[in-house]
Amino acid sequence: MSSYREALQHCLHTQRPSYLHKLGRALRDYYLLKYDIPTLMEAIAVNRDALRLGSPGDPDRASYLNGLALALRDRYLQQRNKTDLVEAIKLGQEAAQLCPSSHYLHNLGLAFRDQYLQDNDTSDLAEAIKLGREALQLCPQGCSNRPSYLNDLELALRDRYLHDRNTSHLTEAIMIGREAIQLCFPGHPNRASYQHNLGLALRDRYLLTRTPSDLEKAIALDREALQFCSNSSRAEYLTCLALNLRDRYQRDNNAADLTEAITLGREAMKLSSLPNPARYLQSLGLALRDRYLQERNAVDLTEAITLHREAVQLCSLLERATYLNNLGVTLWSRYLRDRDPSDLAEAITVDREAVKLCPLSGPDRASYLNNLGNALRVRYLRYGNPSDLAEAIMLYREVSRLRPPGHPKRAASLQDLGQVLMKHSEQVDAIGETDRGDSVQAFEEGIQAFHEALRLFQPHDPNYSKARRGLARLLRYQTSKAVVC
Repeated sequence: MSSYREALQHCLHTQRPSYLHKLGRALRDYYLLKYDIPTLMEAIAVNRDALRLGSPGDPDRASYLNGLALALRDRYLQQRNKTDLVEAIKLGQEAAQLCPSSHYLHNLGLAFRDQYLQDNDTSDLAEAIKLGREALQLCPQGCSNRPSYLNDLELALRDRYLHDRNTSHLTEAIMIGREAIQLCFPGHPNRASYQHNLGLALRDRYLLTRTPSDLEKAIALDREALQFCSNSSRAEYLTCLALNLRDRYQRDNNAADLTEAITLGREAMKLSSLPNPARYLQSLGLALRDRYLQERNAVDLTEAITLHREAVQLCSLLERATYLNNLGVTLWSRYLRDRDPSDLAEAITVDREAVKLCPLSGPDRASYLNNLGNALRVRYLRYGNPSDLAEAIMLYREVSRLRPPGHPKRAASLQDLGQVLMKHSEQVDAIGETDRGDSVQAFEEGIQAFHEALRLFQPHDPNYSKARRGLARLLRYQTSKAVVC
């Protein structure tokens, strides 16, 4: 940097933009090494001067535009000021128009992905993927940038899978992620990052297909990545390994996996300057709740609730529905233990907000609706408020709609619907003759739900007997009240 500063003191006016650009690049490199904010601020100022002094026809103008765009994106990632990202995208677009090189297209794609993660606008994600593909096509085999381009396209494709659950996007992301790792020799500075990202995609596929090899490979990748990752990435990698071990615990019921997951989660929490503290809080909270369900130690459950509450306060809007749902589930567990009405009330409140924030086409919407329905049904049984029962029926109906024939949880959803419709029939019949038509409709719908559930449950499933009892109760009640169905 000192050599460029000295050159600026003696260079010709026409050379000044070039030296300013070189100084700006050196300053940004130093920032990326030390994360020194004043250095980044100077890099932005110097790059602005280079762009201002360069003529519109300067052959290096695209490079000046790109240099400023990169520095502004760095500041956005540090301070989350949306104006920096908007300006970075505008500058990047102008640079790509002047010189559609793989480098400029790739950088612009990164900024569009950042904007998607900020605003959840899928058009930004589509643009990021398009630019990533174009950059990769222009990047020749053997180019040192190719692994990076592959990795970033993998991340964008995984984002799209998480949004629309189109498995073709996840399959492509895994394929691309594997290629990125193959191009990185052991000891490559980015190899741990690429292993970590591939592990994320493999875990996604495991959660979808429950293929054991995907989970085992994800765990192996995370363990290897932890050996070589930077200190700044360690908390993230610890958390991902903890989540994978928790998944394996839920599959195999091996307490050693859960114990290690909690140990790793606590280690991640001890690291200072966590980039996304809500994620680490949530991960540890989930593992502690699992241990409570295994060992029934109330201390674990209390700590899990504390962690989930803090995570809700710190998470982004894009993550909030998930974090609220996890808090609601943990409060529900404590209510089932202590029967404290305040836990039930809080669970209903956070479940409502989770449902409100979840998109209508969101893959987790049925689960959030079901959790809220469960809590309202229990509150109705405790206090007898008809509005709770009516809302629970509405929620279970939507859950059944979102879990069509062939869905693995359809039988359970139909059973829940049958149970609340049975309660509704009894409630309406107790009110009087004026509501008898509603009682008949509830009987018919409830009987139909139980019949379909019985066809789906296996006879040895405990839920099969529960559904039979529910159907028998409805039929007995129908006969005793002479309701014609």
